[in-house]
Amino acid sequence: MRLHLRQPGAVAPRPRHRESIEEMTADKPGFPALLLICGNKEAEAIEIFKEGLRDLPIRMEVYGGEHVYDADFLAQRMKAMIEEYRKERRA
Repeated sequence: MRLHLRQPGAVAPRPRHRESIEEMTADKPGFPALLLICGNKEAEAIEIFKEGLRDLPIRMEVYGGEHVYDADFLAQRMKAMIEEYRKERRA
């Protein structure tokens, strides 16, 4: 599942984006979410997302531009997050 939040000049998760994430994960506590944020005000955007989404019941990892060309790393992290999520769901 992908949720693209591309809005020029916007760095904060807007209320409707948060609501979308809440709806998608309402019955899936611990659902994995990997965010890759690159561009202007990257560090600020990463902090805003971490702060704005921290109380959602999701497993979230946020990475910046240093990983934009590191697809293997991102794929390994996502795979590990999915495996952990599936284990917890079975338990």
